[in-house]
Amino acid sequence: EILISAHDIAYTNECEERVELSTHSVLVSCEARESELRTFLDGADQSLHLLRTQLSQQNVSLHRQCDNLLQHLQTQSSASTKDGDNSAVTTNEVFWSAGAVPRGHRGRLYAAGATELGKVGSKGTTVWLTGLSASGKSTIAAEVERYLFMDAGIPCYRLDGDNVRFGLSKDLGFSKRDRDENIRRVAEVARLFSDAGFITLVSAISPYRAERKMARDIHESAGLGFIEVYVNVTVEEAEARDPKGLYAKARAGEILNFTGISSPYEAPDEAEVVIRNTDISVEEAAQKVLDALHNFGGLWSKDNVKVKTITNKNNCEVPHFRTLEPPTPFDEVDKLSEEESLANEMEAIYLGTIDMQYLQVISEGWAGPLLGFMNKSEYLQSLHFSSVRTDHFGDVSQSVPLVLPITSETEKALRGVSRVALVPAGEGKDSLAGSLLPASKRQRGDALAILEISEVFEHRKEERIARTFGDCDEKHPHAALIKKSGDYLVGGRIVPLRRVKWEDGLDAYRLTPAELRKRFAAEKPDVVFAFQTRNPIHNGHALLMKETYSRLKKEGFKHPLLYLSPLGGWTKDDDVPLKVRIEQHEAIIKNKVFGDMPVVLSIFPSPMLYAGPREVVWHAKARMRAGADAFIVGRDPAGIKKSDKSGDLYDADDGKQVLAQAPGLGCLRILPFEVAAYNKVTRRMELYDEAKKDDFIFISGTKMREYARKGETPPAGFMDPEGWKIVAKYYASLSANAELSPSPAPSTFSPQSPATKEPSSSSAPSPTTSPTSTSSPTTAPKGTPAPTPAPTTAPTAAPKATPAPTTAPTSAPKATPAPTTAPKTTPTPPPQGAATPSPSSSAPASSTSSKSSTTSEGTGTEQRGGEGRVPTTPSTPLPSSPSTPRPSPSLPESP
Repeated sequence: EILISAHDIAYTNECEERVELSTHSVLVSCEARESELRTFLDGADQSLHLLRTQLSQQNVSLHRQCDNLLQHLQTQSSASTKDGDNSAVTTNEVFWSAGAVPRGHRGRLYAAGATELGKVGSKGTTVWLTGLSASGKSTIAAEVERYLFMDAGIPCYRLDGDNVRFGLSKDLGFSKRDRDENIRRVAEVARLFSDAGFITLVSAISPYRAERKMARDIHESAGLGFIEVYVNVTVEEAEARDPKGLYAKARAGEILNFTGISSPYEAPDEAEVVIRNTDISVEEAAQKVLDALHNFGGLWSKDNVKVKTITNKNNCEVPHFRTLEPPTPFDEVDKLSEEESLANEMEAIYLGTIDMQYLQVISEGWAGPLLGFMNKSEYLQSLHFSSVRTDHFGDVSQSVPLVLPITSETEKALRGVSRVALVPAGEGKDSLAGSLLPASKRQRGDALAILEISEVFEHRKEERIARTFGDCDEKHPHAALIKKSGDYLVGGRIVPLRRVKWEDGLDAYRLTPAELRKRFAAEKPDVVFAFQTRNPIHNGHALLMKETYSRLKKEGFKHPLLYLSPLGGWTKDDDVPLKVRIEQHEAIIKNKVFGDMPVVLSIFPSPMLYAGPREVVWHAKARMRAGADAFIVGRDPAGIKKSDKSGDLYDADDGKQVLAQAPGLGCLRILPFEVAAYNKVTRRMELYDEAKKDDFIFISGTKMREYARKGETPPAGFMDPEGWKIVAKYYASLSANAELSPSPAPSTFSPQSPATKEPSSSSAPSPTTSPTSTSSPTTAPKGTPAPTPAPTTAPTAAPKATPAPTTAPTSAPKATPAPTTAPKTTPTPPPQGAATPSPSSSAPASSTSSKSSTTSEGTGTEQRGGEGRVPTTPSTPLPSSPSTPRPSPSLPESP
């Protein structure tokens, strides 16, 4: 037992030792494993952190790549047809290409059905124009569309590559696959249009031959005509004309896969028509397309598609307005046209000054398609809708009524009469306006036009005043004229016999719309922007014009042209006369106030209404008729103060808003600007900043008159110094005349009657060439008012007027002659449209009276100070322009 007990103890001890050793070994092993695990976890944690960092970096990179891809997809829209001269609404790099046919006109012509316009021989055909971006595809397509639809009445529609990407293909990019799908969609839509009997004009780059073959197969498999037109220009030529700078972006890597730069263009091998767009005009290119339509069966008769010279690029509401051009003026009484011979035997209506100005506006084509004084239907449409409805072309903008008032006695005498002559009442005889001159008392050759009477109707003056001015205040300067005019209105077509001339030395500045379009074409601009004014131009006005010029240059236009268009008809008494304004305009052009910007200066002959937004629409429409692509409008255009001086009659911003929304001006881009004011800190004219209002002052016409009256000079930088001297000289003359002269005798001015012409001592300046100097006349031509008489004696001859400028040209268009002495009648000053001369040493002390007037549109009178009628110098020659042909731009819409 002792031995067993000892053995057990020994065994137990051994077991305990073994257990202890094993436990220790396990503990050591666990600690080692724990250490390994901790090391592993530390490493895993580091790896996880690193992985998270890498994922974050990759996420940022992916976001950046997505942004770049999105930007790439947006900018690649420029690879579609981008004939910039037809783009209007911009979305990223895709530009809506505006057409020449408004939607409303389509419906009206389609509704005509079996009218003559609907019987033109044509069948469904697709014309597919292909070529590089900026090759001119859209321009040519729009020209063809304009003629087919608007002139021939042929159902047609233009599918522009960019326009399609605004909707039908907005989900597509510019990969090869997406481009193929885009062309397939366009081809299918074109097939549907052609199947409906339309001539479909597709303008799309479509760079791959396989795409174009697919489009052809889609049509030919359906039995429809397909004509491929290759507008062939080189990359260099397209890049030089690109108005949006897309080629520059492509070369800088901002636009990928740009056709011609980083993506190929496969020229057609067998196109039906190839047009070298740099060698011919847009009209000639359009004629090639029309000829192809005839030759390949799209049109039945070539006579129906004979393209005329298309000059009315911007008159999209009614293309090819008929412009009434009078026959060659007759300087000898025995050289009369057949119409004029008939006119000599007719009774005649006397025309007052404003009647004459409206006759000029209508006969020269400013109010197209209006062909005469309004009948009652046209008059009511103009009053209520600011438009006139035509037979085939729908509603055409005409916000101002153009009417001829007559007296009650004339209304009775015209009953049963179908034609009557129109003659000027003569100088100082505006009280005769609207009255009838019997044929037996007529002078041979005195008529300016024949009126083919269509209707005589009551002149509801209160309604006309209220709707024209939005106010019934008869103290409104033009409302007062309406109130004094005849009680009836006579409407009818005008047959012009000769051009209206005013013999005031400024007739050479009065270019017709047709003449202006020719003048613009000679300058070769790619965009013409117009500025209307009835005031002397200060540096704030010039700032707006220069800002517009810079803006257009930044948009990619190479040769913008400023059409400076002062209003030349009747204006209220405190406005600066036309002759002074023209002299001032010439001075600032000569002194480079506009910099090197090319300028065409031409008078708009309409009288001023001061009708606010309604009148602004008329001013814009008329400039569009003359060829303007864009029109600048600023603060309170055509506005006026209330007669009680309590504030402006119209909201200062309404003109811009109305003009931007006016129907019928779809092809005219409106360029709104804020008012410019004088910055006292920078000492120059700047766009007004409300945040710095304390730095600005506004220099009104009243303030200018105060400066001039006191012999003070406005702040430096307000106006060109020479231009200010001309204005100050005029205002100073008013003050001097007011001190020297009693109240003037009432009088008015009308153009000289053609039948009483006498030799003239001077001629008008040429509108197209720079004149050379000759001495100014020392006697005033007929129509020049004599000086205001002294209390005891009256002068028998007109004083010498100080010319401005002092030279007259030796070469000029033949003007209506005038006598060398003033008429021996009560001294009568000219209309507000002409300038008052500055005092000179040769003028008598009692030279002219101060100007305070009321002018009649029918029977009233006008009182104004006299002036000498001395020709002024026309615009200096404009900077030469590159000889590139002028495209037909359709500008992007303003915001």
